Amino acid sequence: IRDRIKEVKGLFRMIKLSKRLNKIAELVDFGASVIDVGTDHGYVPNFLCENKISSDIIATDISKNSLHFQFC
Repeated sequence: IRDRIKEVKGLFRMIKLSKRLNKIAELVDFGASVIDVGTDHGYVPNFLCENKISSDIIATDISKNSLHFQFC
């Protein structure tokens, strides 16, 4: 997946991940199902979707305000 992230870096990515979140995104296998518990602002799930790394994503958070985002 690291190669896929490098391949799309700067081309399609709309969300810029911090180094920490990028390391988390690198752990996701292409086409994997993802559950992000405590997603906060949804940066990782959106990044995975926008870059077509995963389309089967569930994101949860205790804060309603944090869940005001839309996946691609």
